[in-house]
Amino acid sequence: MAEAIAAFSLASNILQFVDFGARVAANFWTLYKSNRKEANNIPNFVAINADLERVLSDLQLPCDDGSEGDTGLVELAKECQSVAEALKAILQSLVKTETGNMGKREAMVAAFKLVLREDEIRSLQERLNQFKHQLIVHLLASMR
Repeated sequence: MAEAIAAFSLASNILQFVDFGARVAANFWTLYKSNRKEANNIPNFVAINADLERVLSDLQLPCDDGSEGDTGLVELAKECQSVAEALKAILQSLVKTETGNMGKREAMVAAFKLVLREDEIRSLQERLNQFKHQLIVHLLASMR
């Protein structure tokens, strides 16, 4: 019985390793290929984040009438900006933005880091998505 459990444990570890390797290889190929040939098809995260920071800083300006809904919107913008800055820091740590062409080594390192921090990136994306829904509700309420 113990040998069967040990064999099952070994098989599951092998499957986890293969899954991890496949995700790293897929990310590597995507990063390397997109950087070499299809750079225009990948969204420019730096530009998107800069635009988001500009919009959020405009939302944080003091309100003239100081209504309750506007202060809630300002607090929401502050929280959203902190999450966006955390996501920006993670994405910038993954890939060097200064280099125009990423070599195989840089792409492999970035793919490995991307797989390791995938859960953190997903949670930050989910939080930004929740902020988006809250902003829509605030804007609809203010239009009403």
